[in-house]
Amino acid sequence: MTEPGIACRVCGADASYFATARVLRRYDVRYYRCVVCRAVQTEQPYWLDEAYTTALTAADVGAVQRNIQLAEQAAAIIETHADPAGAFLDYGGGHGLFVRLMRDKGFNFRWTDHYAANNYAIGFDAPEGQGGFSLITAFEVAEHLVTPRDTIRALMGRGDALLFSTELLPEPVPKPDEWWYYVLAGGQHITLYAKSTLAVIAAQLGLRWTTNGRNLHLLTRGPVRPKVFRLLSKYRVARLFNVVRRRRSLQPTDFEGFTRA
Repeated sequence: MTEPGIACRVCGADASYFATARVLRRYDVRYYRCVVCRAVQTEQPYWLDEAYTTALTAADVGAVQRNIQLAEQAAAIIETHADPAGAFLDYGGGHGLFVRLMRDKGFNFRWTDHYAANNYAIGFDAPEGQGGFSLITAFEVAEHLVTPRDTIRALMGRGDALLFSTELLPEPVPKPDEWWYYVLAGGQHITLYAKSTLAVIAAQLGLRWTTNGRNLHLLTRGPVRPKVFRLLSKYRVARLFNVVRRRRSLQPTDFEGFTRA
């Protein structure tokens, strides 16, 4: 008997049954692959409350190093693909470490996260629904989204560009037990993207897009510079670039603002 499909939560097309895998070591979860955008997604994720008992999974031992690297990459990409003097938002910002790093680099970043406490960027929360951002970042967020297209549309209503990270599905597309990024034990990665998924999202929302082909991607209303983007997506290149284009840190003025309050 053929397993029935579902409507793709990314683009709305048909998604056919792909595999079944054990999630959180207790739930047998069905995965589906879209026939149009080629995203892989779970069935309706009824287990998320359990998966989010903590904002960070115990296995995420690379969180600090990842934020340090992303801060270098984001700074370089902002300099070349956005208005560096503008305002910025880190959506799904975790405990605020990335926002603090970016403010230390001289970028006016704000924080928001519905699941985590702001420990490192206290005082720089973004009001709900605030817009006018030059660029929004969303790192390791896309794979957690239940309705990605709706979330991305809402974010693009608040800013001119979205810089985000998520690992792209390799080819041939692996089953859930064949690729680490499904993170079956954690239960939070419910949507996995192919390169074609990015193209479909951009087309549906009237945006331009580019990617480094692996894990860092840009959706924007402005022009894209694919070769520059790919180059500055490399951590060592971005780090060297930022030495030349270094901005004045906001740390002294942030400190002064707190001590005067």
